[in-house]
Amino acid sequence: MALDLVFHFHFYDRTNDVRPLRSLVFYIANLTFNTPQDWEDLERKIACRAQEMFEKYGEHNGMYSGWSPNSALLRLNSKDIDEPHHNQVMHAWRTAFLHDFVGCEVSEVFDITHLKDEARIFPHVKQAYEHQQAQQLRDTLNTHVGVVQSKTPSKKL
Repeated sequence: MALDLVFHFHFYDRTNDVRPLRSLVFYIANLTFNTPQDWEDLERKIACRAQEMFEKYGEHNGMYSGWSPNSALLRLNSKDIDEPHHNQVMHAWRTAFLHDFVGCEVSEVFDITHLKDEARIFPHVKQAYEHQQAQQLRDTLNTHVGVVQSKTPSKKL
C-alpha cells in the first residue's frame, strides 16, 4: 500500500507558544507500507531522526500524527529553534525522508503560516504538491519540445 504524508512543523517564538511564528510543510508521496511493522518502523525512524535534529538544532516535541487509510499528517513543534534555522531544519527533514524511505517523492517546502484551519492542511499541501508536479512536467515537456524543434530541420515547400 502506498501512503502520502504531510510533514508539518510549527516553529514558535520562545516567549509565545500560543501562535506559531512559522508553519512549514512538505508533501511525501508513495511511502510503501505493507505490514503493521512498517508503521512502527516509520514512527521509530522519525523518533530517531527527531533526536538527531534535537541535538543539532534544538528541541523537537509535540509529535502528533493523524492517519487515514491512504494519507497521514505528522506534526512537530519547537520553540527552541531560531528563525534563521527553520529552512535548514526542513531541508534536513526532507533529506532524512529521502534517505530513510527509498522510493518516496518529497516536495519542496511550503510556508503555510497563513493557513489557520488544521483540517485544511493536508488537502492544501496535496494540491500545492500536485501543482508543483504539473509545473515540472510542463517544464520538462517545454525543454524537450524546444530541443526537438531545434534539431529538426525545416522542410522547404
